[in-house]
Amino acid sequence: MQGGNLDGAIYCWEKTLELNPDLSLLFYNLGLAYLEKGDKVKALDSFIKFKEKHGTDLSARESQDLDSLIQKCKLGK
Repeated sequence: MQGGNLDGAIYCWEKTLELNPDLSLLFYNLGLAYLEKGDKVKALDSFIKFKEKHGTDLSARESQDLDSLIQKCKLGK
């Protein structure tokens, strides 16, 4: 993703999650990539999955940042 290959990053993260769904931290990365591509529906889905699995592990600031990203996705619907 940092190299500018969003499609490649998305593909790799999706395949990794298919093989190992326990790596659910990747949902956050997927959300960021989809949001950068402008796909707010898929970004929202990814952020919500991340929050469902890790919401209780986040600091107050991290939780607030995640909620802001979720809201940003919802505004575009």
